[in-house]
Amino acid sequence: MAFTYGFFNSLNGDRKYTAEQLSSIFDGLIADGVFDSIGDILATVPGSGMQVIVKSGKAWFNRTWSYNDAPMPLTIPAADVTLKRYDAVVLEVNTETATRANSIKIVSGNPGSDPSKPTLTNTEKVHQHALAYILVNAGATSINAGNIENVIGKTECPFVTGLPGPADISDLFEQWEYDFDVWFANLKAQLTDNVAANLQAQIDELKESAYKTYTGTTLPASSLGSNGDTYVQVLG
Repeated sequence: MAFTYGFFNSLNGDRKYTAEQLSSIFDGLIADGVFDSIGDILATVPGSGMQVIVKSGKAWFNRTWSYNDAPMPLTIPAADVTLKRYDAVVLEVNTETATRANSIKIVSGNPGSDPSKPTLTNTEKVHQHALAYILVNAGATSINAGNIENVIGKTECPFVTGLPGPADISDLFEQWEYDFDVWFANLKAQLTDNVAANLQAQIDELKESAYKTYTGTTLPASSLGSNGDTYVQVLG
């Protein structure tokens, strides 16, 4: 456990900071994901033959940023002759000392009659984040749009969330207020109906009780009007 801080000017090398310390200033400000307003959000589209294209975009994962400024072609490994499989287009963050790099690559799954999507690496040093899944049919020689499932903006690869700055929520507040007024009006209407029904039931009960007290019999249902008024005169 240690107390850290930053940043201050270095004098003769007495203040040195790691990349992790620099990136940590964003902790609590933005959450991992793909930026939804930069480029083409790293979307995967068909290329020629067994290629797919990862479009432009920027992402922030595991305290690192990745930026692709041009279409990136990736080649899907050859299809199985008789079985289909799922491949994943992933953004990999590798902090191994020998690597220390991010990349976009293909991770192939296992062929099968009912294949599962590949399990992605998620260790202390290597993290793979799915951008898309590709269904590679048996004997396929090309990939079409129907074979591609982009997962950007979904749970597996969400959009970056953070603090975009001050926002005017006047319209949103007005909508909330309107929705509340509608809800409250409906509630009042329901309560009014229930209260009236309960009150009428209690009145009928009292009339029934009074009639039995004087006559020893039950008040006939026909003696009540549609609004609960009693047509029988009880004599004292």
